[in-house]
Amino acid sequence: MKNFILINIILLGFISEISSQQGWFTLHTYQGTSSYTGLKFFDSQTGYLTSRFGNAHINGGITQKTTNGGLNWFTVLSGVPEDGLFFINVNTGWVYGGYWDDAGERSREIFWTTNGGANFIRVYLDSLTNAFSKMFFADVNTGYLLSTDTSIYKSTNSGYNWSVCATISLFSIYFINANTGWGSAALGNVYKTTNGGMNWSSYNVGTSIALRNVIFRDYNTGWVNSSSHIFKTTNSGINWAAYSLGFSGAYKMEFYDYNKGWLTKDSGKVAYTSNGGINWMIQNGGVIHNLSFISFANSSTGFVAGWRMVSPYPATGEVILMKTTTGGLTPVEHLSNNIPKDFSLSQNYPNPFNPSTTIEFDIPASCVASLTIYDVTGRKVESLVNELVSSPGRYRVLWNAANYSSGIYFYTIKTESFQQTKRMVFVK
Repeated sequence: MKNFILINIILLGFISEISSQQGWFTLHTYQGTSSYTGLKFFDSQTGYLTSRFGNAHINGGITQKTTNGGLNWFTVLSGVPEDGLFFINVNTGWVYGGYWDDAGERSREIFWTTNGGANFIRVYLDSLTNAFSKMFFADVNTGYLLSTDTSIYKSTNSGYNWSVCATISLFSIYFINANTGWGSAALGNVYKTTNGGMNWSSYNVGTSIALRNVIFRDYNTGWVNSSSHIFKTTNSGINWAAYSLGFSGAYKMEFYDYNKGWLTKDSGKVAYTSNGGINWMIQNGGVIHNLSFISFANSSTGFVAGWRMVSPYPATGEVILMKTTTGGLTPVEHLSNNIPKDFSLSQNYPNPFNPSTTIEFDIPASCVASLTIYDVTGRKVESLVNELVSSPGRYRVLWNAANYSSGIYFYTIKTESFQQTKRMVFVK
């Protein structure tokens, strides 16, 4: 008999003046036994979120949907194991998971919707003990599943039937059509198929470390990432160029186009690239959660979800959902084209402030400039500017400290030939 601990997690709360928020800001947090297992947005308003909760043997889950940009969520599926989701459009998607009953028997289930979650149909059920770990549908009919026993399953009828097409230990998969796909694996290996998963060729990216995720924009251009590096191919995975991220702990990856991409990492941070993965800039969310899921609806509006441990006994965690409407960036406003005589950094205003303050600075010549926020211990908390400033003039940037604690902060502007620091006070 199936038993579930069902906790109706209702994501409540309202964030006012969303359009004015800069960088990443928190939409919701919740403490309990739940953890997020999947996240997908198709536009700035409509998205899906799966969660799982329960103890080691009796598990339940919940799938929720938002139609107002993550402010409010309503349940579309509950009472079943929900280890992940995959949607191919705003209406059509699958939720998958597994559970143990009181006797220790495990089953795996897949549910399918074609009307935006108004109804879900259970299209698959088995009693195998190995869990499904990743899902990818190339179209409404053809899908692939990874299993913890290294099996790769394939369906050609929307998930009703599955058969093993290969046995390879993969961490993630990505298909650009029903036949052509790639998988990331251990020891720096990427696998490729061009015949629907029947045969796979192996390519090494030049490392022996595990590759966590794989994404392709077309037949030629794709990326894989490890904890500390990203690798890019422009010839369908045959050759790979390696780029250091400059940090470790990278997890999920998403590219919106050929240039703009994001990586989630531990300690509540997101990394951003604007040149196809060659260089990365840390975007600090002001939280300490491990951010495990990311989904961008467009080049500006994105969401990340994560979790942190609150107490090991009893086991309690905190989930978090964050959002950006600026691509995670803090926009820099060019105020004047008048060429200043020297570099300068102005005192922020207002000061003290709550929760936002404005910082202005002068740039007399084209240069690479950074503007960084530090706390009173000298720890870097956020990078507001880290880019080529090509036009001389006066600039202004807004810092929203809503996700940080009250206290003294310092902000430093730095170029190749100039550095200056000033002090500011945040009072909630």
